[in-house]
Amino acid sequence: MDDNRMPARVMPPGRTISRELEARGWTQKDLAEIMGRPEQAISQIVNGDKEITPQTAIELSKAFGVSAQFWSNLEANYRLWLAARDKEPESIERKARLYSVAPVAELKKNGWLPDTKDIDRLEQAYLELMEADSVDRAGEFKIAARRSIKREAVTNHLEIWVKRVEWIVRNYDVGKYSRKSLDDGVSEIINLSENALNLDNIPFMLMELGIKFALVPHLSGTYLDGAVFSMNGNPVIALTLRYDRIDSFWFTLMHEIAHLVSGHDGMYLDTIFDRKGLSGREEKSADSLAQNWLINPEEYEIFVQNNHPYFRAKAISGFAESIGRHPSIVLGRLQFDGLVSWKSFRKLHEKARPHLEAFYDKPIG
Repeated sequence: MDDNRMPARVMPPGRTISRELEARGWTQKDLAEIMGRPEQAISQIVNGDKEITPQTAIELSKAFGVSAQFWSNLEANYRLWLAARDKEPESIERKARLYSVAPVAELKKNGWLPDTKDIDRLEQAYLELMEADSVDRAGEFKIAARRSIKREAVTNHLEIWVKRVEWIVRNYDVGKYSRKSLDDGVSEIINLSENALNLDNIPFMLMELGIKFALVPHLSGTYLDGAVFSMNGNPVIALTLRYDRIDSFWFTLMHEIAHLVSGHDGMYLDTIFDRKGLSGREEKSADSLAQNWLINPEEYEIFVQNNHPYFRAKAISGFAESIGRHPSIVLGRLQFDGLVSWKSFRKLHEKARPHLEAFYDKPIG
């Protein structure tokens, strides 16, 4: 027998009191005088607006000659029935389950879920995002990816992020992709790196090469800077702008392109600036290729030798101009190599997002 089953209806204690009054020919005013209570208090108990406390149960037992336990049980059973009839406990349980698998507050803030307390709407929006039929099964696909993340990332947060990227690029009409076309187009892409005003050309240039591009903010616990994977036969490159600087944008972009040019198969979820000492042949290869594309290694070595250890902003900007790069790219390389403090020359680090706002967390055009 299921002890958790509840009767369809439980008699409120007030009805039993009314019957006891009727059987004795008493009024509520009579009972109030007998118990030394205000008539209003008796009326509230009879109507269910006021609960029967242990003290009241004792007084009722004296008035009617029925045990105090009887009245306490009537009240407890009635209140339990009311609580079970209410849908709120079920709503709490469903919300707890959803919050345990997804950063709901963060998804609301990003606009990925509606800003509502309605659990039905929240669940439906989450299931649509994850393309699942139940909250418990929403993360069953378990992304198979190579991660350059040193810290342990929250896996379901990564899955949600990937699903958001897929949602953004799903309907993009892009050109046919080939590694050769991308390899031939790398120099044209990098030529845009001299001026931040060129950034808004990159999504369209990549799409012409058959690559779907997205800018999607990282979720807490993911530490993502970028990713590359395949969707319906076309590569997808997604960046987070976790570090909103020109150098971070360009190095992350070229790192993901390097994975494609090098023929690295599968999905790569990359952290770029938090991973010194990272192992992995493919990640090191992508790092090296991206660095060499952005700054010729021989020219960089000469510049370092001529200016180390006293780098100046004017020298950095001059070298950047001579090689057709934004100063942030040169400064970022020096900082990544430990030759310049991350606190130095901050004015050279222009933000990328203002030039890419039209594509940030939304489909292109």
